[in-house]
This record gives sequence, structure tokens and C-alpha cells, in this order.
Amino acid sequence: MTFAHYDFKLGSSIHEHSHPQEEVYEVIEGELELTIDGATQIARAGLVAIVPSNVLHSVKALTDGRLIIVDYPVRRDFE
Repeated sequence: MTFAHYDFKLGSSIHEHSHPQEEVYEVIEGELELTIDGATQIARAGLVAIVPSNVLHSVKALTDGRLIIVDYPVRRDFE
């Protein structure tokens, strides 16, 4: 597994992409708009968003905040 901690700023984004790892977004504070396989949802503290492997997804920060992203299996491109 790969655990990554991020601080994000209002308006920042991650372009639409996919990867073989499953991914879990756990928002610690703030709000993110996640689009997963064409469906948009809002992730905020107390909720998680799960991205299945090889599914297109993108992210946009609706506020400043912090989150943890967990990938499984490990993201070799982050080593």
C-alpha cells in the first residue's frame, strides 16, 4: 500500500486519469469534488471516496483542506 498525506488549496485539481491501483480518498478537512467513472460526488471529513482500479477519475478542491490517499497495491511511481 501507499499512503500519501496532502494539503490542498481551493481550486487546485488533478486531471482525469486512471491507474491499476485501487485508491481511497479520506478527507481530513475541507471538501473535494471527485468525478469517478463519470459520476461526481463531494468528499468531506468523515466520508471516503473509493476509486476502483483502471477507472477514470479526476479531483477538484472546493475549499482548502487536507487528505490522505491510500493506493493498493503500492504505487511504484511514487517511490
